[in-house]
Amino acid sequence: MIFGASVSRHVYIFGLAVLAICLLRFVFFYFNFVQFPDMVFDPDSWDYTVPANYLLEFGEFRENEIAFTWRRTPGYPMFLAINYFLFGAGNHLSSVVIQNFVFVGSVFIVGYLAKKLGGWLAAYIAAGLYLLDFTSFYYTNVLLTETLFTFLVLLVVLLLSKAFDGKVPRYGMLMSAGFVLTVATYIRPASLYYFLVAAFFAGALTFYKTQKWRPIFLSIGLVILPWIVLGGSWYMRNLDKFDQFKFTTQQVDILDLRSSNMIADIEGRVLGDVRAYYPKYLDGDANLISTHVRFYFNEFGVYVKLSLFSAARTLLNPGQWHLEKYFQNYHKDRRALQNLILNGEFGALFAELMSRDWWMNVLLLFLLGHTAVLLGGCFLTPIVRPAFTEAQWPVALFAMGNIAYFLFLVMVWDGQVRFRVPFTPYLAVFSGVGYTCAWRLLWNRFKQ
Repeated sequence: MIFGASVSRHVYIFGLAVLAICLLRFVFFYFNFVQFPDMVFDPDSWDYTVPANYLLEFGEFRENEIAFTWRRTPGYPMFLAINYFLFGAGNHLSSVVIQNFVFVGSVFIVGYLAKKLGGWLAAYIAAGLYLLDFTSFYYTNVLLTETLFTFLVLLVVLLLSKAFDGKVPRYGMLMSAGFVLTVATYIRPASLYYFLVAAFFAGALTFYKTQKWRPIFLSIGLVILPWIVLGGSWYMRNLDKFDQFKFTTQQVDILDLRSSNMIADIEGRVLGDVRAYYPKYLDGDANLISTHVRFYFNEFGVYVKLSLFSAARTLLNPGQWHLEKYFQNYHKDRRALQNLILNGEFGALFAELMSRDWWMNVLLLFLLGHTAVLLGGCFLTPIVRPAFTEAQWPVALFAMGNIAYFLFLVMVWDGQVRFRVPFTPYLAVFSGVGYTCAWRLLWNRFKQ
């Protein structure tokens, strides 16, 4: 039996299975790509490909020939520019191929983390759930930041957990984690505030292991130092070019979107009509974070309601529009099911489903079923899992911290299934652990 095999055999079987499935995933993508080469483009892709071309041509981060840009961070455009330099301008397939290799690395890290918490069976289940996640598959094969960013943050979790798997912290790994996290933030600024989470947990675990204050400050400093040096340089560039000390304009954009959604909810208006109501609700400059925060406290009930809806959309939305690129006859004019579900319009939901071809509902059922299995295993974990050991706690702590951090972000912003991609690996890890522990409990009861 596989689960009684030696460690070396497990490594061989696990690695071979992951590579085979990833190859099949890529073949499925490539079969569609040769027919529809533009499928690698998502609406946001142009925010990265245009600066990448200017980086290649002028060596500067621009949005056109005369204007610099700072809406997006330069990490992913730099990745594209390197690919264009090596494989030819406009060769988008090369970037996608590299992203598929990066995804393979993510699967192996997921397997390692799951094995650390629940053994080999948990590793197989976690990797399987991650490989079957269609949303992650979709974003692996488009020109967007998700795949590189997710891998780098997984690598950060791996480094941080390895830094605390001995009797004393490994300071070199802490600094390496800070450096990788800095690179991840240049790729996608969603991790801009994760330094605080990583530094806090690093300090707490250092205190637990050493019971001394000096190592605590050393651990925190090593995690943050790469960001202060390398991240600070981009702040200074933006201060020089735009006279504002910000890493990216999205620091305010995300709050502006949440404020617009809140005003639309309060006034019963569509999102495009709410600008006229800004003076009524925002008592200050809409470009300042403090202005939006005051509005949230003034309308705290609305803020909490939209935050919970945002988290629900992120966790439960099947992302059915991703199917359109791979199944060309999938209805492009279908209603958004998430609104029908969240608003309790189940009659309209049933009518919508009955109006579709059966195979479309099968695809939708697969997406919903996968989400249910993924989240179900996570909920099982605290019920059936014995207490984590001292060696397992760093992995569990940083993995749980990632889920909490990214869920918090979507509760601040406006959630959608895309924002689940960075923490789907950790959902898969805990789901694998939950199902493994449940199986062991059932098996032990059966043997009795």
